[in-house]
Amino acid sequence: MGGFEIVKPEGTRGVLSMPGVEFLAKKNVQVLRVPTNTIEDGSKAGIVGKGLVLIQVVWFLIQCTARIVCNLPICLLEMHTIVHCVCAMLIYLFWWKTTRPPNDT
Repeated sequence: MGGFEIVKPEGTRGVLSMPGVEFLAKKNVQVLRVPTNTIEDGSKAGIVGKGLVLIQVVWFLIQCTARIVCNLPICLLEMHTIVHCVCAMLIYLFWWKTTRPPNDT
């Protein structure tokens, strides 16, 4: 993501880098409009894909919880995976709405 591509009226193209965006923001120039569907396109997983991952994560956490309750050991790799599962669940819950159709273009 190298910045915003700008097409000048004469047809030449240029890239507006982060310092350029910061400069325009300081000058209160609001010419950068990014459509919602462009941002939402970053989420390639649909509701089905995210749902399957959440089911797998919940199943793994249930299994680990049952092993702890039964005094069975959990290895370091499983503990590490639990941390990743919790993070994945939080991220998917926060980003779940990106699979909905955009309201504006």
